[in-house]
Amino acid sequence: MPGVKHSSIQPLITACLSAVIAVYATSVLAEGKAPEKFIPPEWKIEDTVRGDLTGDNREDIVFVLIGKRNKSEHAGDDRPRMMMVLMQQSDGTFEQVGLNNKLLLCGECFGAMGGGPEISINKNVLIVDQLTGSRFTDQGIWRFRFDSQAQKMRLIGLDIKHQDRGNGSGTSESTNYLTGKRITESHEYNEKRHESVLSKLSMTTVTVPKIFLEQATSEGLQ
Repeated sequence: MPGVKHSSIQPLITACLSAVIAVYATSVLAEGKAPEKFIPPEWKIEDTVRGDLTGDNREDIVFVLIGKRNKSEHAGDDRPRMMMVLMQQSDGTFEQVGLNNKLLLCGECFGAMGGGPEISINKNVLIVDQLTGSRFTDQGIWRFRFDSQAQKMRLIGLDIKHQDRGNGSGTSESTNYLTGKRITESHEYNEKRHESVLSKLSMTTVTVPKIFLEQATSEGLQ
């Protein structure tokens, strides 16, 4: 539209997409047993990760979804991604306990590093690892654990790292979202030793909000 900036349209598009997803997610919870029935229209499964997220020894499912490509779209891949977490019930059916369309980066967003989000489950913890850039990289690692009271996936830790791969210099920040403990490090290139060395280390306690998967974003990588 003439006279309307892209930056003013994007939040509206994101809000509308979130609203549609929220309505679909609410209606689909009562549907059948097959995990694929939870997938919203216009989305397809890009990756599937299985593992126990709740400690009940049942195999839960994490879907990485990507928007379906229209034939008229350009050759680049700026399609949005979404993550869906399904918890297996005792009768073998599944219940959705997490849905997020703001955390996973698009295909083009990874820059020269290429690839995509790496999702894994380790000791009942859902781990999301995203690395972007080329020589100068930004990496974020989000960790989520199932909160039995809220029946949602809660953020328990976040590591953000910015690095110059040419000489190893950079900064990193690791925050525990259960205790508020935060460790911040800075590394600089030492010309005499020809390597990156720790130049600053600080440990602080910060006030952290309770964040669930639905609220998590990739903001720290921007």
